[in-house]
Amino acid sequence: MKEKGILLKPENFDLDIKVVRDGLGKISQGLYIGDVTKQNTAVILYMQPGEWKEQPTVGVGIDNILLDKDYLLYKHKIRQQLDAEGMQVNHLEINGQNIEINANYR
Repeated sequence: MKEKGILLKPENFDLDIKVVRDGLGKISQGLYIGDVTKQNTAVILYMQPGEWKEQPTVGVGIDNILLDKDYLLYKHKIRQQLDAEGMQVNHLEINGQNIEINANYR
């Protein structure tokens, strides 16, 4: 059940919180739960290795691809990182700045 979790805002990776209060003013709802497969894939792609102190080997640093043309190296990094997360990559293609990934949790 790894694919279920707390959702983040896609624009800044901050918690997606919309506070709902009951009649007494107490918080009754707020966090959104859902499928985090694409979210986790995006976070792993975006993070630089060493950026997450607790897991310094996690991250592809995909923004560095703009300065590099070795797409095969990035395909390998992406597959390796998603495999370590427990995902199986069904399709991965890098075409210039376009990246297509189809991955699911095992």
